[in-house]
Amino acid sequence: MADPVADTERAAIGRAFSEELQHLLEDLRPIEARVLRLRYGLEGAKPHSAVEVASTLAVSHSCIRRIETRALSRLRHLHPAFATA
Repeated sequence: MADPVADTERAAIGRAFSEELQHLLEDLRPIEARVLRLRYGLEGAKPHSAVEVASTLAVSHSCIRRIETRALSRLRHLHPAFATA
């Protein structure tokens, strides 16, 4: 049986998380944010492999891995709380 209060709380937490994630991604370069969105399936999309993202963006998969690594490093540096995740 569904619990309307729990469902409402989950929805609110999901919205708050989504908003916070958007703020984090805004601190990155556009290409870094796009790679992370594609790689991790953010914003409701399905996650893609580095090879799939490379094909989408017409670059090598090693380039995607470097961008992803740099983006995650920048997030850790800009947002120390992210480093513990």
